[in-house]
Amino acid sequence: MPTGWKLTTIRGYLLAFGALYALVWCGYWWVLRALNSNKIRAFPLHVLAAWLPLLAGLYFADPVSNPNAMIPTSAAEITFTMSTALMTAALFPLYSIAVYAFVLSPSIRRTRKIGRLLGLWILFAAASLYLQPVFWHIAPSIYEGIAGFPIQ
Repeated sequence: MPTGWKLTTIRGYLLAFGALYALVWCGYWWVLRALNSNKIRAFPLHVLAAWLPLLAGLYFADPVSNPNAMIPTSAAEITFTMSTALMTAALFPLYSIAVYAFVLSPSIRRTRKIGRLLGLWILFAAASLYLQPVFWHIAPSIYEGIAGFPIQ
């Protein structure tokens, strides 16, 4: 696993991607709740329907390097991409449930909702920074093509 400045850069990209992803899904749950009179009917089914494409993408992913490409992809970049995707798939249902339970509840005042949402984002950012090295080491064992770079 990279160290120093490279690791800081990688974690910065991870947090930027995670923040955008979290913002989009929070907005989706917020709009869905507003359109359905402050309730999301069949919420677990919505989470499952949103989670299945992530799982399918991970299942059918085949990360390999093409050494004949103009700019070949490095093993570290592929490992980072796949470990981030694995982590996203692992944290997505937990994030959705937390937003639904702690932020979108109608009994919570608007000022507290913003604070709770920021707290959840900080919590999930810390969890993702902690889990990144774990998934970094798991990804090559799941995707054999990463360990044998460069292969075609």
